[in-house]
Amino acid sequence: MNSLKKREALGMIVAVLAVVILSTLPGLDRQDARNEKPAPTPIAQGEQTYSVWSGEGSGPKITKVVVNSFDPKRGERQTMIISVGAEPAVGAVKVALKTDNGEKTYEFEKAISSGLWGASWVVEDTHDYIYSARVEAISGKDTAKVDLSFR
Repeated sequence: MNSLKKREALGMIVAVLAVVILSTLPGLDRQDARNEKPAPTPIAQGEQTYSVWSGEGSGPKITKVVVNSFDPKRGERQTMIISVGAEPAVGAVKVALKTDNGEKTYEFEKAISSGLWGASWVVEDTHDYIYSARVEAISGKDTAKVDLSFR
């Protein structure tokens, strides 16, 4: 076999091996080749309640997060109620909500009932692939944080 034919044969072997190796890697399938996203994973509907704990120390204690509607579509209303321990006095509560195309922070208002904070907004983005919330309760120089990952 002359050297040109040997190089061609070696090139074919390398190409075949590359295809075989690449086809066995996780995540490389026809959807990746077409650059399509997989269907979103279904999530709960309606109201969802999370019992949480923001940790030890002298700062505020976040104990519960209620999300209603949990899976709203664009243009629908979503409400969150956050329960925070009464001591120390909390001056502000906010939630940074991450969705498919960005992040938006919502300031909460204190309810008449001690320790409850609420906010409501019209949903502007989808949350088919990215959906998480960082809850913060601020008391003077202390800030309690709880991260929730919904999707």
